[in-house]
Amino acid sequence: MAAITDYSKRPMAAFFEELGSAAPAPGGGSAAALTGAAGVALLEMVARLNAERETKKEGKPAAGVLPRIAKLEKIKKSLLGLVTQDAKTFMKSQKDFKEEKTSARYQEALMRNMQIPLEICALCVEAATLGAQERSRTGKWLVSDLSEAGILLLGAFGAGRLNVEINLKSLYDRALVSAAIKKMNAYSNKLKSLDAELSGAMPHA
Repeated sequence: MAAITDYSKRPMAAFFEELGSAAPAPGGGSAAALTGAAGVALLEMVARLNAERETKKEGKPAAGVLPRIAKLEKIKKSLLGLVTQDAKTFMKSQKDFKEEKTSARYQEALMRNMQIPLEICALCVEAATLGAQERSRTGKWLVSDLSEAGILLLGAFGAGRLNVEINLKSLYDRALVSAAIKKMNAYSNKLKSLDAELSGAMPHA
Protein backbone atom coordinates (compact mmCIF):
# COMPACT_ATOMS: atom_id res chain seq x y z
CA MET A 1 0.00 0.00 0.00
CA ALA A 2 1.24 3.49 -0.86
CA ALA A 3 1.93 5.94 1.95
CA ILE A 4 -1.22 7.63 3.22
CA THR A 5 -1.36 11.29 2.25
CA ASP A 6 -3.68 14.10 3.27
CA TYR A 7 -7.09 13.10 1.90
CA SER A 8 -8.40 16.65 2.28
CA LYS A 9 -6.03 17.68 -0.52
CA ARG A 10 -6.92 14.84 -2.87
CA PRO A 11 -9.99 14.19 -5.07
CA MET A 12 -12.87 12.59 -3.20
CA ALA A 13 -12.82 9.72 -5.67
CA ALA A 14 -9.27 8.83 -4.57
CA PHE A 15 -10.40 8.44 -0.97
CA PHE A 16 -13.33 6.22 -1.87
CA GLU A 17 -11.17 4.12 -4.17
CA GLU A 18 -8.79 3.42 -1.27
CA LEU A 19 -11.66 2.94 1.18
CA GLY A 20 -13.12 0.27 -1.08
CA SER A 21 -9.82 -1.47 -1.67
CA ALA A 22 -8.36 -4.44 0.24
CA ALA A 23 -6.00 -2.08 2.11
CA PRO A 24 -6.57 -2.02 5.89
CA ALA A 25 -6.71 1.77 5.92
CA PRO A 26 -8.56 4.03 5.43
CA GLY A 27 -11.37 2.21 7.19
CA GLY A 28 -14.35 2.78 9.42
CA GLY A 29 -12.81 5.56 11.49
CA SER A 30 -11.98 7.61 8.41
CA ALA A 31 -15.47 7.02 7.02
CA ALA A 32 -16.97 8.17 10.32
CA ALA A 33 -14.94 11.38 10.26
CA LEU A 34 -15.95 12.14 6.67
CA THR A 35 -19.62 11.49 7.43
CA GLY A 36 -19.41 13.78 10.44
CA ALA A 37 -17.79 16.51 8.35
CA ALA A 38 -20.67 16.29 5.86
CA GLY A 39 -23.20 16.70 8.68
CA VAL A 40 -21.35 19.71 10.08
CA ALA A 41 -21.11 21.27 6.62
CA LEU A 42 -24.90 21.07 6.30
CA LEU A 43 -25.31 22.79 9.67
CA GLU A 44 -22.89 25.46 8.52
CA MET A 45 -24.85 25.95 5.32
CA VAL A 46 -28.13 26.34 7.20
CA ALA A 47 -26.58 28.83 9.62
CA ARG A 48 -25.08 30.90 6.77
CA LEU A 49 -28.36 31.02 4.85
CA ASN A 50 -30.25 31.96 8.00
CA ALA A 51 -27.71 34.74 8.60
CA GLU A 52 -28.11 35.99 5.04
CA ARG A 53 -31.88 36.11 5.41
CA GLU A 54 -31.63 38.02 8.67
CA THR A 55 -29.11 40.44 7.19
CA LYS A 56 -31.44 41.24 4.30
CA LYS A 57 -34.35 41.72 6.66
CA GLU A 58 -32.75 43.32 9.73
CA GLY A 59 -29.46 44.64 8.36
CA LYS A 60 -27.39 42.14 10.36
CA PRO A 61 -27.59 38.55 11.59
CA ALA A 62 -28.78 37.71 15.09
CA ALA A 63 -26.27 38.00 17.92
CA GLY A 64 -23.96 35.03 18.25
CA VAL A 65 -24.61 33.64 14.79
CA LEU A 66 -21.29 34.53 13.16
CA PRO A 67 -19.21 33.04 16.01
CA ARG A 68 -21.37 29.91 15.77
CA ILE A 69 -20.68 29.63 12.05
CA ALA A 70 -16.95 30.03 12.70
CA LYS A 71 -17.06 27.23 15.29
CA LEU A 72 -18.91 24.92 12.90
CA GLU A 73 -16.34 25.61 10.19
CA LYS A 74 -13.54 24.79 12.64
CA ILE A 75 -15.21 21.49 13.64
CA LYS A 76 -15.69 20.59 9.98
CA LYS A 77 -12.00 21.14 9.27
CA SER A 78 -11.05 19.13 12.35
CA LEU A 79 -13.14 16.18 11.19
CA LEU A 80 -11.68 16.37 7.69
CA GLY A 81 -8.23 16.22 9.24
CA LEU A 82 -9.21 13.15 11.23
CA VAL A 83 -10.08 11.30 8.02
CA THR A 84 -6.35 11.14 7.31
CA GLN A 85 -5.16 10.92 10.90
CA ASP A 86 -7.25 7.86 11.67
CA ALA A 87 -5.79 5.99 8.70
CA LYS A 88 -2.24 7.01 9.59
CA THR A 89 -2.65 6.06 13.23
CA PHE A 90 -3.95 2.62 12.35
CA MET A 91 -1.16 1.95 9.87
CA LYS A 92 1.49 3.02 12.40
CA SER A 93 0.04 0.53 14.88
CA GLN A 94 0.22 -2.53 12.63
CA LYS A 95 3.52 -3.77 14.09
CA ASP A 96 2.29 -3.17 17.64
CA PHE A 97 -0.80 -5.29 17.02
CA LYS A 98 1.45 -8.25 16.25
CA GLU A 99 2.71 -8.19 19.84
CA GLU A 100 1.11 -10.12 22.70
CA LYS A 101 -2.15 -8.56 23.86
CA THR A 102 -0.73 -8.13 27.34
CA SER A 103 2.33 -6.23 26.10
CA ALA A 104 2.72 -2.52 26.74
CA ARG A 105 3.06 -1.84 23.01
CA TYR A 106 -0.20 -3.61 22.19
CA GLN A 107 -2.10 -1.86 24.97
CA GLU A 108 -0.67 1.53 24.02
CA ALA A 109 -1.69 0.94 20.40
CA LEU A 110 -5.25 0.23 21.51
CA MET A 111 -5.41 3.49 23.46
CA ARG A 112 -3.84 5.41 20.57
CA ASN A 113 -6.34 4.03 18.07
CA MET A 114 -9.23 4.78 20.42
CA GLN A 115 -8.44 8.48 20.73
CA ILE A 116 -9.42 9.59 17.22
CA PRO A 117 -12.86 7.94 17.16
CA LEU A 118 -13.43 9.36 20.64
CA GLU A 119 -12.63 12.79 19.24
CA ILE A 120 -14.96 12.20 16.29
CA CYS A 121 -17.79 11.43 18.70
CA ALA A 122 -17.06 14.51 20.81
CA LEU A 123 -16.98 16.76 17.74
CA CYS A 124 -20.32 15.36 16.51
CA VAL A 125 -21.93 16.26 19.83
CA GLU A 126 -20.35 19.72 19.81
CA ALA A 127 -21.58 20.36 16.27
CA ALA A 128 -25.11 19.17 17.05
CA THR A 129 -25.18 21.45 20.10
CA LEU A 130 -24.39 24.41 17.86
CA GLY A 131 -26.74 23.28 15.11
CA ALA A 132 -29.69 22.94 17.48
CA GLN A 133 -29.45 26.67 18.08
CA GLU A 134 -30.56 27.17 14.47
CA ARG A 135 -33.84 25.39 15.10
CA SER A 136 -36.07 28.41 15.74
CA ARG A 137 -34.38 30.43 12.98
CA THR A 138 -34.69 27.92 10.17
CA GLY A 139 -37.17 28.41 7.34
CA LYS A 140 -39.29 25.68 5.78
CA TRP A 141 -36.92 25.19 2.83
CA LEU A 142 -34.00 24.34 5.12
CA VAL A 143 -35.76 22.11 7.65
CA SER A 144 -34.83 18.96 5.76
CA ASP A 145 -31.16 20.00 5.66
CA LEU A 146 -31.16 20.54 9.41
CA SER A 147 -32.73 17.12 9.93
CA GLU A 148 -30.33 15.47 7.51
CA ALA A 149 -27.40 16.99 9.37
CA GLY A 150 -28.67 15.28 12.51
CA ILE A 151 -28.92 11.95 10.70
CA LEU A 152 -25.35 12.25 9.42
CA LEU A 153 -23.99 13.23 12.83
CA LEU A 154 -25.79 10.31 14.47
CA GLY A 155 -24.34 7.98 11.85
CA ALA A 156 -20.83 9.37 12.31
CA PHE A 157 -21.17 9.10 16.07
CA GLY A 158 -22.40 5.51 15.87
CA ALA A 159 -19.54 4.54 13.58
CA GLY A 160 -17.04 6.31 15.79
CA ARG A 161 -18.42 4.57 18.85
CA LEU A 162 -17.96 1.17 17.23
CA ASN A 163 -14.30 2.02 16.67
CA VAL A 164 -13.93 3.05 20.30
CA GLU A 165 -15.59 -0.12 21.57
CA ILE A 166 -13.54 -2.50 19.42
CA ASN A 167 -10.41 -1.16 21.10
CA LEU A 168 -11.96 -1.18 24.56
CA LYS A 169 -12.64 -4.91 24.33
CA SER A 170 -8.93 -5.72 24.48
CA LEU A 171 -7.84 -3.08 26.97
CA TYR A 172 -6.77 -4.41 30.35
CA ASP A 173 -7.06 -1.07 32.15
CA ARG A 174 -10.61 -1.58 33.42
CA ALA A 175 -10.79 1.86 35.03
CA LEU A 176 -10.02 3.44 31.66
CA VAL A 177 -12.57 1.19 29.96
CA SER A 178 -15.25 2.09 32.50
CA ALA A 179 -14.54 5.82 32.13
CA ALA A 180 -14.65 5.61 28.33
CA ILE A 181 -17.95 3.73 28.34
CA LYS A 182 -19.44 6.26 30.74
CA LYS A 183 -18.31 9.11 28.52
CA MET A 184 -19.70 7.45 25.37
CA ASN A 185 -23.07 6.83 27.01
CA ALA A 186 -23.27 10.47 28.07
CA TYR A 187 -22.37 11.60 24.55
CA SER A 188 -24.96 9.24 23.08
CA ASN A 189 -27.78 10.45 25.31
CA LYS A 190 -26.98 14.08 24.59
CA LEU A 191 -26.72 13.55 20.85
CA LYS A 192 -30.06 11.72 20.70
CA SER A 193 -31.68 14.67 22.44
CA LEU A 194 -30.02 17.14 20.08
CA ASP A 195 -31.01 15.08 17.05
CA ALA A 196 -34.63 15.24 18.19
CA GLU A 197 -34.32 19.03 18.20
CA LEU A 198 -32.74 19.09 14.74
CA SER A 199 -35.30 16.70 13.29
CA GLY A 200 -38.15 18.61 14.93
CA ALA A 201 -37.05 21.97 13.54
CA MET A 202 -40.08 24.22 13.14
CA PRO A 203 -40.38 26.18 9.88
CA HIS A 204 -39.67 29.87 10.27
CA ALA A 205 -42.52 32.01 8.95
